[in-house]
Amino acid sequence: MVELRPSEFPIIGNSEEQSLGGDGMSRSCLHYRRFALSVTDAIGWYRRSMDGDVRLPVDHSDKPAGGEGVPLRGGPFASKPAWPTLAVSNELDFAPDWLQGSRANFLERHTDLDVRALTAIRSESSRSHLENWLHFDLVDLYSDYLGTICLIAPNPVFRSIEKSHLDSPTDGSAETVAYKLIARAGERVAGTRLAVVSENLRGRLTPVETEFADDPVRVLEFADPINKEGRTITHPRYGLLAWNEPAPIVRSIRFNVGVVARCKTVKV
Repeated sequence: MVELRPSEFPIIGNSEEQSLGGDGMSRSCLHYRRFALSVTDAIGWYRRSMDGDVRLPVDHSDKPAGGEGVPLRGGPFASKPAWPTLAVSNELDFAPDWLQGSRANFLERHTDLDVRALTAIRSESSRSHLENWLHFDLVDLYSDYLGTICLIAPNPVFRSIEKSHLDSPTDGSAETVAYKLIARAGERVAGTRLAVVSENLRGRLTPVETEFADDPVRVLEFADPINKEGRTITHPRYGLLAWNEPAPIVRSIRFNVGVVARCKTVKV
């Protein structure tokens, strides 16, 4: 996986190589390693892999682990969606938690993995290590990712979107909502478009659209009360940045706080 990170994030260096030998008489081993590359080098590596030239990246650190540039067996691949299009998803289980939606491209293999590779991956010792390294179950639940290369990119314009339902709607409006984009460091939200669709028990209404200027806050008025709300956010340069299916909204939450004065143990 190639994971691009926002420039406002701290730089993460290379990781030491971790290896796991196969079970029994098997000579197969699993290797895990993270390379810290520039964005240009990372995308270049992904493009070359797309063409079938899959190699270990070059480690420019003071103490390289060795093996840089060694060719790897992989491919041929098909880009899904067609490069350079990135698909936006809210359901990539291996995406970092800080991503508010994921923009990704996949290089899917045309052929099955080598039997020796599958044997090494599916051993009992390999399963726990792979899940610990990758933070998701690659062997059983998401085996369709085996042999696949993925490029995942963050939303380059804003970190998140906040909203507030105003207590007093404007005249002629059943509901008034303020939306605010939290821009990334050094980025501007001007030109970003927001489309909000409201859904009630009888169907979906026409989306209410707006375009952000330098002010990251936009106030939208809705002719009917919102039951379920869905959002789509697009950018003139990057295209689709985020989307959410209509879901019930929460206007208020009430809770009580109490203090436990004493505890009792009852034996039966």
